[in-house]
Amino acid sequence: MNSRTPRPVYCSTWHLHHNLSVARDICGGRFTHAGATVVIGGQPDWTRKDLRALPGWWAECIEFNYALDLAFAFHTIREQRYLDTWQRVVGAWAADMRPDYGSVDALARRIQNWLYSWAALEESLSFTELEPIVQETVIESIKRQAQHLQAHLAVKSHRRTEQLYALLVVALALPDQEGSADMRRFAWPELHRRMLVEFPIDRRRQTAGAYESMVELRTFLAARENARRFGLPVQASFDEHLMAAVEHALLPQPEEMPTIPMNDPRDSLVIAAELLRRPFASRS
Repeated sequence: MNSRTPRPVYCSTWHLHHNLSVARDICGGRFTHAGATVVIGGQPDWTRKDLRALPGWWAECIEFNYALDLAFAFHTIREQRYLDTWQRVVGAWAADMRPDYGSVDALARRIQNWLYSWAALEESLSFTELEPIVQETVIESIKRQAQHLQAHLAVKSHRRTEQLYALLVVALALPDQEGSADMRRFAWPELHRRMLVEFPIDRRRQTAGAYESMVELRTFLAARENARRFGLPVQASFDEHLMAAVEHALLPQPEEMPTIPMNDPRDSLVIAAELLRRPFASRS
């Protein structure tokens, strides 16, 4: 690993993207999102306006969750086509799309998925290296997208938490890149403050519904684990509020809380059990 390749950062959604069928479809140019399949042959031209004709499909596609499925397939099956496809679809976006394209929410998820999946690719025994032009282009795109994200953060709510966490992931994964240290020094204290505001100890959280609370809790758990892995300073108050949030999440949740296939936010409790070494997930 060198300064132009990402360090592995803990990914709390890795287990949700072990779908070999998805990986095979992407290799074949079949992108299925929001109930629709669009075929994109060869090198994707992400600038094509007709790709945006299905807003729901496009919104999911540009988050690049399937990059994780490609990385899992390459790590598991060790077939070169999965690595080649990752370089083709990610590299094309990095080369052709403006860093300020689309919503900052999609941007935050996209740069995380690129970094998570790239690190996973490198952990495969079959990995050699990315094509130098792809490596350079993707790194520069991540940097520019992160800069745009930092300049356009949501003011409040769980959206700000996720966006701050995306900045932290970039800073930890690419510590030698210009601006990464400043980004880390900004994002990590801000996440501390978000933890205290969003999950107060002495009262029930009022700022979001049960679903958003569980999704945000998963983000804070991932941030805490990465702080442990990379030796970031953690205030005692952060852990106190985090533990209280997990304990509160164990209480009966509203029946109307949605369950999204492959993305059930209640898996936050499983993550908590794994990371905090306590049997939260097994309690009734």
